[in-house]
This record gives sequence, C-alpha cells and structure tokens, in this order.
Amino acid sequence: MRTMSLNVLYSKKFKTYPFQNDWLNVFGTPERSGIWLLYGKEKNGKTWCALKLTEYLSQFAPTIYISAEEGLNYGFVQACKRAKMEAKKNIQFSDYISIEELDVKLNKQRSAST
Repeated sequence: MRTMSLNVLYSKKFKTYPFQNDWLNVFGTPERSGIWLLYGKEKNGKTWCALKLTEYLSQFAPTIYISAEEGLNYGFVQACKRAKMEAKKNIQFSDYISIEELDVKLNKQRSAST
C-alpha cells in the first residue's frame, strides 16, 4: 500500500473541466474522467438536467448521451426539443449499450472523452 503526505496529496495535478457560472456553483470543477449518473424519482427533471449537462460538457469534449432507460423514442425526442438542444457535432446519442460496448466505443480514435 502506497502512502503519501498531505503536501504531496495537495500537489497532485488533475485534468478538470473549466466550468463557469451556475455550472461552477453546482459542480465546482469536476475531474475530466469517469461516468456521470443521474438518479432520482420519476418526473423530477433528470432527463432535462442530463440533456443540458450534456450540451454544456460538449463544449469541452465529444460527449455521448446514453438514454438507457427511455431509449431514443418519441418521448426522448420531445424532451430534447423541450430542453432546446441544438444540433452539435460533439454530441452523440445512444440507447442502451453494455459497459463492454461502451468501453470499445470510447477506446476508438476521436471518441468521447473518458
């Protein structure tokens, strides 16, 4: 097990998103890695929030929105319109894909960031 002092811990460098305004107030400066998961009760704005977050993240890197629960059905398309999503080349949409399929997709050149 590797240990480190607090000074070494504080000196570590991380790649983060340069969030601004309300995004900065809500999320701070999140690290540019991992998977974002929104969870909560039905009809509380998760899809709308996720769509707006996807749109914002796409300013910094290619972004994939995986609509695992809803799929890419009529209701989801309507949610995109309500969120006033704009067509951007840095955003891709997918219905459910397995973690293994996602791993393959993210390891391709010019894929969304991990």
